[in-house]
Amino acid sequence: MFSAGNATERHRVGSLDCRGEVVVDLFSGIGHFTLPYLVKAGAKFVHACDWNPDAIMALRRNLELNKVQDRCKIYEGDCRKVCPDGVANRVNLGLIPSSECGWEPACRALVPSTGGILYIHQNVISGFLHLFGAGNNEHDKYKYAITSLLRGYPPVEVTNCTGVNSASCVSDAETIVWKHLEWFQFGLHITHSIAGIMEKIRGGMWAARITQVHRVKSYAPRVDHLVYTLQCYQK
Repeated sequence: MFSAGNATERHRVGSLDCRGEVVVDLFSGIGHFTLPYLVKAGAKFVHACDWNPDAIMALRRNLELNKVQDRCKIYEGDCRKVCPDGVANRVNLGLIPSSECGWEPACRALVPSTGGILYIHQNVISGFLHLFGAGNNEHDKYKYAITSLLRGYPPVEVTNCTGVNSASCVSDAETIVWKHLEWFQFGLHITHSIAGIMEKIRGGMWAARITQVHRVKSYAPRVDHLVYTLQCYQK
């Protein structure tokens, strides 16, 4: 909760325009993302879920100190059991190393008629590409196979750990996959999983599109703490 590496993500959340919107913050803790949504991003209301009684106590105090307690409802317990249904324009899943246990509750929390935005935190292990040396024929075949796979995928914005767009980081989807194959692979897992969950719980045809990948920090050697921004919508 107090990691200095998470500061850029708190600032990024605070820079969002959430005016008039309802946010569900799963794994809310002491409010390290709940408060930026309310105080800086201008969210209309936040539903905060956590099962740690000490964190809940601190969250209540922090809401009072920032005078936003009337715009937040706290749900104490397992988010898979207590998360509200069908209320959110955005859902924050700020849990690492993986927030996958919260994917279905997050999908249920979205407004059924319109869908919404999910912010999915995940630790992703990278470094597979170092096995392929530049100029190697196998390396070239591998690059061609991956870039061919990506044709038709929309561009994805990637931001670095400073929270500011970097010319070496921001590019089209082909370049992103070329530099960070594992990021793309996990992105495919997320989009397919979330679309499947939405179809299971809401019916009809749903899609989930990644619009941004934000690198929060290095968690360990070759392990990146990432946030995938997904737009979920009905086809």
